[in-house]
Amino acid sequence: MTDTADHEQARVFITMLHAEIVVISTRIERAETMARTAWEVGRTSSRRWYADDARVQRTILYELHRQLDCLHARFPGVRVPEAPRAPSPQLLHPRTSSEPSPTHRDRTP
Repeated sequence: MTDTADHEQARVFITMLHAEIVVISTRIERAETMARTAWEVGRTSSRRWYADDARVQRTILYELHRQLDCLHARFPGVRVPEAPRAPSPQLLHPRTSSEPSPTHRDRTP
């Protein structure tokens, strides 16, 4: 019984990790695009900010993949039955203003 519950919980976590990977990957692509655009128009401070944001998001992405690899190693038979769905646009672009989205560095504990 515990084995089944553990596998089911692993399946849920794997699904969640896949969804989070999609979100973070999209944020990286957006930050890199914004950094490139800022560079082209001569906004070096904005370019630096977006490049730093992309770097932070990439670190998060690597950690998500590490967690996913650990789950697959511990539960090799667990597979997600259907491909994870793409997140809603609100998750990908929560802000509508031109102000950049805050990163974990901008949040106060």
